[in-house]
Amino acid sequence: MGYGNGVMYGYESGHGNDVMLGSEFGTKFGYGNGVLYGYESGHGNVVMLGYEFGHGNGVMYDYEFGKGNGVIYGYEFGHGNGVMHGYAFGKGNGVIYGYESGHGNGVIYGYEFWHGNCVMYG
Repeated sequence: MGYGNGVMYGYESGHGNDVMLGSEFGTKFGYGNGVLYGYESGHGNVVMLGYEFGHGNGVMYDYEFGKGNGVIYGYEFGHGNGVMHGYAFGKGNGVIYGYESGHGNGVIYGYEFWHGNCVMYG
C-alpha cells in the first residue's frame, strides 16, 4: 500500500463483523491517488473484496458507511477518475457489484442512499 498517495483513515472501524478480504489489496492498492476515508465504518457486517482497486484517482469517502449488510465487490474498480461519496450509505442491504467499473469519469454521489434492499449491478 502507498505506492502513490494511497491513504487509509480508519476511525472507530470494525465495530461489528468487519471483514476485509484483500487479494492483491494493499500490494496493488493506491498506485494513483486512491484514498479511502472511513469514519465509523463497519458497524454491521461490512465486507469489502478489493482486487486491483483504485489504480487511478479512485476516491471513496465513507461516513457512517455500511451499518447494515453493505457489501462492495470491486474488481479492477476505479481505473479512471471514479469517485464515490457515501454519506450514511448502505444502511440496509445495499450491494454494489462492480466489474471493471468506473474506467472513465464515473461518479456516484450517495447521500442517505440505499436504506432498503437496493442492489446495483454495474
